[in-house]
Amino acid sequence: MSLPLGLGRNFGHYLYTADDERILRFGNDGFHWTLRDLGGRLLREFHPEADRIQPIRDHIYRGSGLLATVNADGSGNLTQIRHQSLDHLGSPRYITDNAGNFVSEHKYYPFGEKATRSTQDDLPLKLTGHERDFNGAGEGDDLDYMHAWFCDPRQGRFLSLDPVRGSPGNPQSWNRYAYVRNNPIAYVDPDGRVPWGFLRKLARFLWKGGDAAATFEMETLRHEVEAWLAERNARRVGADWQLTAEDARTKLRSLYPSFKG
Repeated sequence: MSLPLGLGRNFGHYLYTADDERILRFGNDGFHWTLRDLGGRLLREFHPEADRIQPIRDHIYRGSGLLATVNADGSGNLTQIRHQSLDHLGSPRYITDNAGNFVSEHKYYPFGEKATRSTQDDLPLKLTGHERDFNGAGEGDDLDYMHAWFCDPRQGRFLSLDPVRGSPGNPQSWNRYAYVRNNPIAYVDPDGRVPWGFLRKLARFLWKGGDAAATFEMETLRHEVEAWLAERNARRVGADWQLTAEDARTKLRSLYPSFKG
């Protein structure tokens, strides 16, 4: 797959697995290989060097959020630890070393454009923990890889049409190029298809557990919802209206008043 980067000055070439997860990017910085877990999260980055593959960094997670990265030194040894402090959306904001010393701070505009210098470090995970491709000297060509799509952090728009159609009761969902229904402060989109803010509300409603619901992992909820959908679809479960068509005519007739002259 080839994709024009930014304003079309450059092109990136990508290689994907059978599960549509990206494992190779070739762009301005050469070849960049990635190893991911079954959920698509970035675990290790590599780049080819002479006759071997050189590691760049490892990513370590706690639950669904990034905990730390371990960067490689000039010899390819993974020794440089960077601890990641996340905000409520899962975006790395404050970076410290293994001794607790300040390394860098990241601030973002609502849709992910950097409000601080992008040259502080080369950490690829940016807004809500999505991988950002640095495609030029400035930030104008940078794109966020969201598994299903690429998103422009300056515009808050996907580069291709979302196959998930909008809901009639939610006009913000009608724009299928929009990121998280134009509400990036309250919603996240782990795979580029469905905003997850409303699922957190669903978890609180179902659990009614206060603090327990607040700590409910989105990843767990996603797997449970998907398993429930698969099971219901496999059984072809329908609705039992518990009345016949003739009953319906009789009962519905009694629901509506008749107006007299």
